[in-house]
Amino acid sequence: MDERVRRLLDRYAAAGGGAAVLRLAGGRLGDLIVKGVNGHLSSAVAARVTLNGESIVTAGPADLVMLGALCHRPDAYRQR
Repeated sequence: MDERVRRLLDRYAAAGGGAAVLRLAGGRLGDLIVKGVNGHLSSAVAARVTLNGESIVTAGPADLVMLGALCHRPDAYRQR
């Protein structure tokens, strides 16, 4: 991971065996996919990513997909 991104990325939560793919735009979260559920490993967490103090998190165990500022998880919300 690029050191500049490492300094900006506070934390993320993904299922065991899961992953997070982030697109940064102007130092802010752009598009993202965070895998919060992995049925093969029976792992499930509330998907979360925090960058520069801005968090996007699901209310419970779920995958989180945000494309073009449209969040494809109705129970996800932004926190500051």
